[in-house]
Amino acid sequence: MSITAITGGQFTVTVGATAFTSVVTGGGISHTATTQRVKTLTDVAMGQNDDMWSADLSHILDDETAGLYGALNTAMTAHTPLAVVIVGADTKWTGAAIYIDDCSLTYTADGIAVCTTKMQGPFVVADNP
Repeated sequence: MSITAITGGQFTVTVGATAFTSVVTGGGISHTATTQRVKTLTDVAMGQNDDMWSADLSHILDDETAGLYGALNTAMTAHTPLAVVIVGADTKWTGAAIYIDDCSLTYTADGIAVCTTKMQGPFVVADNP
């Protein structure tokens, strides 16, 4: 069996009370706002009617039950929101009620398993303390 080493974990993802650094291989955070254009008698008003955060993670399969994959998959199955904190690049994103939308696993014939997770909910962004 081959060993794949992933070094230099620069991002930490905390789910509940457990921090995961060495298993996260990448990801992304998106903040979108739906703006509605409303024509008035004298002007055009722009109203924001939705404000949504989403995040996706790539991570290795660390443990089916006690690891990051297990925590995310369990929350998705139970439709239970999680407290999620993502820290890296001198920034901290904190979400008190984040829902898991997708928890996928891809594996190769040599036994390497890579997971991707999509989540959504309100994040608050701040400088990393």
